[in-house]
Amino acid sequence: MAASSKRREQPRGLRILIVTHYAYPHSGGIEQATFNQARALVRAGNNVTIVSSNIPESQTEETVEGVKFVRVPASRILEQGSGVPYTVFSRALGKELYKLIPNCDVVHVHGSLYHSTWTAIRIAKRYKKPVVLTEHVGKVPYTNPILKGIQHAAYAVAGARALRSADRVIVLTDEVRAHVEALRGTSEGVKLIANGIDTTFFSPASSVTKNKIKAGLKVPKESSLIVFNGRLIEKKGFQYVLDALTDKDYAICIGSGAAPQKYLTQSNCWFVGTVSQAQVRDILRAADCFALPSVGEGFPVATMEALAVGVPCVLSNTQSNNHYVPKSAAIFVDCTAPSVQQGIANAKKRSGALSKAARLLATKTMSIERSAAQLQQIYHEVA
Repeated sequence: MAASSKRREQPRGLRILIVTHYAYPHSGGIEQATFNQARALVRAGNNVTIVSSNIPESQTEETVEGVKFVRVPASRILEQGSGVPYTVFSRALGKELYKLIPNCDVVHVHGSLYHSTWTAIRIAKRYKKPVVLTEHVGKVPYTNPILKGIQHAAYAVAGARALRSADRVIVLTDEVRAHVEALRGTSEGVKLIANGIDTTFFSPASSVTKNKIKAGLKVPKESSLIVFNGRLIEKKGFQYVLDALTDKDYAICIGSGAAPQKYLTQSNCWFVGTVSQAQVRDILRAADCFALPSVGEGFPVATMEALAVGVPCVLSNTQSNNHYVPKSAAIFVDCTAPSVQQGIANAKKRSGALSKAARLLATKTMSIERSAAQLQQIYHEVA
């Protein structure tokens, strides 16, 4: 009886320390993924603290929906010069981690190439704390040969060392798994876990609500609304979406970054910048098509959100996207404007079937509770 009772016991709550270069309120896929996971882990009975850069500048410490945030000074000087999202932290990072790591059960770091990851691993090993590392993407296919060379060297030295030091490595796709296993030198300890989203919050709207939101966004009545959600950088493919627009389309681009001048003069696109999650959801609810022809990514949170809302999606024909999304639930295209244009046309023709398939897929496979439960199992394995 005692053994049976013990088997039925729920896992104890853990003290989880998440370390990442950017976090809420900074906008981005990793930022949203970590916050989604942290909130779900708190709801499951764990204590969660996130340490990140204080960019954009906000409170150095606060608790949001049960998640404690600790933010330290950092510089974006490398990002501003290259467009690569990279932060260099001040010495305050080490001081904070020396206070927090001794009192946690597990350290979860994000990205093998980040300064924050290297610092956290070094201190965690000193205190013999287990480390879980999430590698969101593999090698980014930069067109700039200098960036490509720097990335190769960084992975060969610092990235490989971080990946080998971690007790477990989480990846989002088989493509990233192969990259990680090659650097780590083994497949042992590598686990594929998808990010997750709140599929109740991100849900479809009625046609009446959709039309009302669309009118509020001042989308011309005769136009189809095409939505892009991502930073305005080359690898995200926003340029292919905008170059693919016809005179019957109107685009809303969500995300940070400076749009090239040639697009700012177009009357059929609107760059809304960074907006709240509620605004993202409402824009998606008004959309006739979501387009994200990106490369060098895991599986973007923005794509999951669009699928959950039931928007017909046009996605790049990558191994990552094909791993999670069947052809019945999205249109796959090459990263060129003509291919994206044809994809949008096909999505409009198949909108009803794509919408139903997308919503069903998201509710079955992309819930944050599912992702958090898998994470918690890994934490208990190493703690």
